[in-house]
Amino acid sequence: MITVNPEYVVDKHQKRKAVLVTTDEWEQIVSELEELDDIRLYDEA
Repeated sequence: MITVNPEYVVDKHQKRKAVLVTTDEWEQIVSELEELDDIRLYDEA
């Protein structure tokens, strides 16, 4: 499970425009996505 503590960039109306995560959190997200892709490819085979 990934623990993410995002920070949001908001405009003058307090609408969310972007999300900031640490490099470590981003690398965890990418790693999880790659693992999911591998699982999907395995299931298709």
